[in-house]
This record gives sequence, structure tokens and C-alpha cells, in this order.
Amino acid sequence: MSKPLATGTGLDRFTGIAPIFPLPGVALLPQVVQPLHVFEERYRILTADALQGPRLMAMAVLRPGWESRYESNDLPLHPIVCLSQIEVDQRLPDGRYMLLVRGLLRARIVSEVSQELPYRSCRLELLPDVYTPQPRVDRSLRRRELLEQFLQLFPGVSETAELPLVADGELSLGALCDVLAFAAGFDTPTMLDMLDEPRVDVRSDRLLAALRRRRAQLHPQVAGFPPQFSRN
Repeated sequence: MSKPLATGTGLDRFTGIAPIFPLPGVALLPQVVQPLHVFEERYRILTADALQGPRLMAMAVLRPGWESRYESNDLPLHPIVCLSQIEVDQRLPDGRYMLLVRGLLRARIVSEVSQELPYRSCRLELLPDVYTPQPRVDRSLRRRELLEQFLQLFPGVSETAELPLVADGELSLGALCDVLAFAAGFDTPTMLDMLDEPRVDVRSDRLLAALRRRRAQLHPQVAGFPPQFSRN
């Protein structure tokens, strides 16, 4: 098992092209870590190639209707992806991989790249967080609103070690939105709504509305954390 990367990311070696790792119904956001169980041959090859390079992959979401022809390599993808880095990798004796993948940055698929490989690759336009010079929200107040809504939904989190990491102000508002959305375990449409929005003030509006909807719909319940391994 390799050691976690100590410093930096592979963004300084990003060429503009990344392999596509599609998942049905799982949208990864920047700033958060997703466990992955890689067992299909084409994605084992993708993983091995990524580990020999900058350890980057574009985590993409398959559009509805993929079930009937999952083996196809031309399934429609959601156009916004999360450029991600393999933080920890473990290759099992049978060739499968257990990975921890960290989201780095939103990106838009510009085009797919033709290649003689069993997996897909794409050319990406990176979408860093956008903070408008004239905020549409009071960002300090918005941080407090988001944390308040989240803790009312998941009161047990306040007793864990995770909360200080997001509540002490070290995370930007954009990163805080992504971390809280991930931890809240929203459905795929809500997560895609978050993934699609690089404008931080607008994203915070969306998250606040989603948290309030959840409070209106569900009894408070502590979510499991971290999530279970996703299956490609």
C-alpha cells in the first residue's frame, strides 16, 4: 500500500487532458475524499496509468439510462466533472484496487480524446471557485447559517473530531459548501446542482436551500461518515 501524498497536488503536471472515471449516481465534489473499489479491467488499466503519471482522473457522473448498456464506452456523461487525485492506493493480489480519491477542482468536459485505450479520456476546462468582488451574500453570516442548519440536521457531528475542521474558519466558503454538501449525503440531483456552480455565493444559496428542505422533510438523523466504498 502506497503512502498518502505528503504535499501538493498533480495540478502542476495537468496537461489539460484526464482519464474519465464514470460513476452511476455518485457526484464527487472538490475538497472531499471518496473511497473507490476498482474491479473492472478497463478501470484497473486506467488506475495503473494514472498512478504512473500525475495521479489525476476526472470523476464523472453517468446520465440516466446507462443501465442497459453499461459496458459501452460512449455513454453520455454529465458535462461538469470533478478533477481528482488519487491520494492513497492499494493494489490487491487479484489486480483490484482500493483507492482514496480527493476532489481538487470543478471542470467542464470540452471534448473527448480519441485513443487506443479501453477507457475514455477528455480535454477539460478547469472551473476554479468564483468570488465576485461585490458579494451577493454576507459571507461570514452565510458560514454561520450553513453550519447552524447542518448541526440542526446532524447534532451528533458536533461531538466528533470532524466539526472543528470545517467550523474554525480555515476552509473558504466554497470549500465549506462542498464539504457540508458531501457530509449531508444529498441525492444525486442535488449534488450535481452543487457541482455545476463555480460561483460560491450562488452555491451557498443552493446548499442553504437544500439543508432547509431536508430539515422540512426528515427527522434529524446523524449520517454515517465516511460513506461506503463506491463501486465503478
